[in-house]
Amino acid sequence: HMMGAIEHVQRGYAIFVLIEICFAMTLFLTSTALMARFGISTIFLCAGVSAVAAFVLIRRLRAPPRADPGRAPAAPRKNGYAILCLASFAFFFVGQAALNSFMPIIGTAVGLSVPRAGEWIGLGMPCGFVGAMLARVIGERVRPIVPVTAVVAGLAVLAPLLTFAPSFALFIGGIAVLAASTILAVPYFFTQLSAFDHSGRYTAFGPAMMKSMEENTDRLP
Repeated sequence: HMMGAIEHVQRGYAIFVLIEICFAMTLFLTSTALMARFGISTIFLCAGVSAVAAFVLIRRLRAPPRADPGRAPAAPRKNGYAILCLASFAFFFVGQAALNSFMPIIGTAVGLSVPRAGEWIGLGMPCGFVGAMLARVIGERVRPIVPVTAVVAGLAVLAPLLTFAPSFALFIGGIAVLAASTILAVPYFFTQLSAFDHSGRYTAFGPAMMKSMEENTDRLP
């Protein structure tokens, strides 16, 4: 809701994604090192510390200022368009997470073991920085639909290439493209959603839905 209320939504979400990637990488590296040294139960310590830190930071957030009654009335709400945008967001992440869930199997098809393929996929996480930085550089120079359409078209080409013509180079490139393009698309999805959703309700629902789609689709066989 707060992100959707700011003036430059795309720019705000690009910065948000950069911070999220930094936090995820730090937590991943820290928890991996602690588990290797003290056992798997230390993951609960990492999760607990993260929860406490999040609670402290959330309490310091300030709600966006209320609109001045003396100003011109807000633009009419377009709930139908907002729901349609949210649905497209859901379908995008179902497809993206489905492709992502099969990446370990594609890795075995090019001669890697499942653990080794998983390591390469994990190393692709920093490629999200490229997507976030690209979204930050492009900014509002293009309409939100342009980068989203480009990402969807690129992943539509990448998926059959990885499936029917697997190779180690294509597998590594696919990991990088999947991570970067997904992070590139996210700020523009939210920009378009917030343009239709002046109440902030659907915009606030987007991140929770995104994570739910990723987690549930990753259970595909």
